[in-house]
Parts: sequence; C-alpha cells; structure tokens
Amino acid sequence: MPPPQRIRDLGYTPGQPWLHPGEQNGITDVPGVEVGIVTLRSGEYDPSSTEMKQQVVKTGVTLITPRPNDGVWVHPVFANVVVFNGAGELTGSTWINEGGYLSTPIVITGTRYVGPILTGALDYFTNVAPEEDEEGRVRNPGAGLLPVVGETLDLLTTPTLHPVKPGIKAHSERENRPPREYEGSVGGGTGMACLGFKGGNGTSSRLIPKAGGGFYTVGIFVQANFGTAQEFTIRGVPVGRILASEGTALSSSTGEGSIITVLATDAPLIPHQLARLLRRIPVGLARVGFAGTTFSGDIGIGFSTKQTIAPPSIVTSPNAPTTPTASQTTSGATSTQVDVLDLDHINKFFYAVEDAVEESVLNAICAGETEVGWDGTFLHGFPHERVKKILQKAGVLE
Repeated sequence: MPPPQRIRDLGYTPGQPWLHPGEQNGITDVPGVEVGIVTLRSGEYDPSSTEMKQQVVKTGVTLITPRPNDGVWVHPVFANVVVFNGAGELTGSTWINEGGYLSTPIVITGTRYVGPILTGALDYFTNVAPEEDEEGRVRNPGAGLLPVVGETLDLLTTPTLHPVKPGIKAHSERENRPPREYEGSVGGGTGMACLGFKGGNGTSSRLIPKAGGGFYTVGIFVQANFGTAQEFTIRGVPVGRILASEGTALSSSTGEGSIITVLATDAPLIPHQLARLLRRIPVGLARVGFAGTTFSGDIGIGFSTKQTIAPPSIVTSPNAPTTPTASQTTSGATSTQVDVLDLDHINKFFYAVEDAVEESVLNAICAGETEVGWDGTFLHGFPHERVKKILQKAGVLE
C-alpha cells in the first residue's frame, strides 16, 4: 500500500510563507517527542447480512510522550490545557491546569475506550514505568495517578464491542516515527470522520528562528472528527460545497464531533504562555471550516520540553500526620530557575500554531481512505485530483 498523501502533495502550502516546517513536518520534529500507534481491525460490513449489529472493529490508540524512554515520569514538563467547547473528555486535565505540569504520556482513543485505557495507564505506572532515571532522579510518587486520556467518538466499530483492553501495548510501540506512519486511519484516528471525508490523525510543525542561530520547533498533532462537507474550506475556497454540487460522494454527518489537539514545543514556555498558544488553535481550525458546535469536544493540551521541573513530594503513608511537622514549618522555601520566552517574540509562535493546526487537519483528511462501518456508514476518502483542480481554478494553485 502506498504511503498516505499529505496536503503539500497537492501543491498547497498552508500558512505564512516566512514560516517553514521541520524536517518531517510533524510533532516528532520536536526533539524527544515520540508517538506510539496501535490499530485494531477485524471484520467488514456485509450488506447481505441480516445481523442487526455486525461484528466490525476499526479503532485504536495513539500515545504521545514528551520525552524518550519513559523520561516524562521522572522529568515532568510544563503544560496546560485549554477547552474551546467542552463536550468531550481529557482525563487529568484539571490537575494540569492546577499544577502546571505533565508527568505522564498523552493517550488518545475512541470515546468508549477511555476507561480501559485509563486502567492500563495506571497499571503501566505501577508495574513498568521507571522509578528513577540514570542520574538517580526519583519520580514523584503520585506522578502517574492521573493519566491523561483524550477521546473523540468512534464511528466505525460496533458499539456493543469493547476491543480496546487495559493491556494494550501503546507504550511499547512509541518511537520517533515519520508522520506518514501515524497519520490518517491508524491508532486513535481509525474510526473518525472530518468535514465530509474520512478523518483521523494529522500532524505538522513550524520552525521559529532563535536569536543567535538555530530554531525552536512547534509541533501539532490532531485527532480530527468534526464538521460537514458544506463547511469544508481551503484558503477561502468552499471546496466541500463545490464537491457536493458536483455529486461527489461525501460522508454524512450532523457536524457534531470533536477534535483533540496536542501542541509540543522545545521553546522555553511556562504554563500561562502555553495557554496563550493553545487559545490560537481555533484560528487554524476556522480556516478549514470549523465552527465548534454544541456537542463538539474541542480540547487542546500543550507542553514544553525545554526544561524539567521538580514536582512536590507526596506523603503516601497512611500514618502521615494531619498537621505540618516542625521541619515543614521551619525549613526555608526553595525555588527553581527557569528560562522564559520574551514576550516580544510570542506572536511568531501564535502564527506557527495557527498554520500547523490548519495543515494538520488537512493532512488528516488527505491521508484518509474510504472505510465502511458496522452499520454500513461510508466515510469517503479524499478526492485528491478533483480538489487539486478546484484549487487551480480558484487561483490557489498554479
């Protein structure tokens, strides 16, 4: 099977001409970030069958970790979460907003599988995750007790089946893989639809020059499962409406849906700065036709790998005192020095987020191939050549 196409393969370059993608044009351009993919497939819809609910599985799990070799358990990163519309779930998000850091991988799957993935993440923390690193730094005892699991609604798998189990091996599958291996209908994005077509996973990145040379990287990953063909737009061209008027096969949808967005960067951003970047996600989504409807779960989580922070220790003994000890009340307060991006330069990061979000969604759609769900629902693949001609006629492409 040929590798999935991306929007740049059509000749369209999203965003600002002065911002360029990283080497792979994906979230794994951010040093240390790894992606794990587990895809589950069994059975196919049979139109001649008399079964009310055919046994079809087309789903999976995507894992994104900020540091290689399980390092995030011992070396937490600054993080934040922003919700645009809240009809969705991202477990652990209240603590990230409160504490300002992330100490577990991020896992994304279908709505019905949040429970088993949460259980699996807790089991992994207890039984497998390292308790200290090579330098002897010991992890926080509570670091893995609030795993981060996000979801969008799986459309293809028989809803009475529960194929995702707690023991699924997404952690062991993680690596710094090229985007074409984790885009489209794989992992958590397997059962998703977007803007009238097969949706799923998409990713992109942008480079921001550093003073003195080199670059910071902003990487975006989306699990896209929202919108109708009537809303689908590229560079202001109503591509979806044009295709519909021509009778092109489009996926039926009410437009209600969700998108989980993961933002990674190696720039020295602290939690409130990450929140500012996350609030720019809807700008990039609006370029492709996103509206953020009532039952859409539109959640963004962002982290910076630039520096490690020291989370507080947690007393776990059942006999721990309920009042502060003498040492807790008399010892001096400590502090940690961190780098912070100068405010003068954050606008460049806003543009980077908006451009990479737009491109990530378009990559997710471009990578999709036609799929049929358990009830005969068709999620149609993207008509690349026809869309290319539409954009040429509109003057977007030469």
